[in-house]
Amino acid sequence: IDTTVMFVFNAIDPQKTDVPFTITITAYEADGNVATQYTGTATISDLTGTIDPGSTGAFVAGVWTGDVTVTETLMANTITATDAGMTGTSASFNIYDVLLTLNDGWTLVSTDKWIDAESSAWEGTATLVLKYTADGFLSATLADLEPVEALYVKMPGGGWAGLAYSD
Repeated sequence: IDTTVMFVFNAIDPQKTDVPFTITITAYEADGNVATQYTGTATISDLTGTIDPGSTGAFVAGVWTGDVTVTETLMANTITATDAGMTGTSASFNIYDVLLTLNDGWTLVSTDKWIDAESSAWEGTATLVLKYTADGFLSATLADLEPVEALYVKMPGGGWAGLAYSD
């Protein structure tokens, strides 16, 4: 009897449009153990509706790892896996048109408050501050901020551009 009840995603870092990235999905039983007997496939979708492929390959011992591509930008995108009544959704992650490589210690202010290039007006309200370190993006507070060295700008016609500067 298959007792698999849900899918859980490993964390997904910010990604760039049209560039394959690896995701891992694990099937779990109700008791919290990995459903090692699960060897099915799952349909996968994201909030942009552009994820490819649209399904996983066969899970091996309850785990599937594979490359996917998303072709549209979206702040707080998620991926959902479903199969025969089981489901699971990833934590949110951002998809950018441009993803810059940052040096250790740089601070990225990533926000849903974007400058619209057509009107030069700020959009949105909430702010998420991330500090880039050798270990990747970490949560930060306003007290952690160094001078902003990267800004993502919403472009006319859609998409995002990443701008960086240094002293």
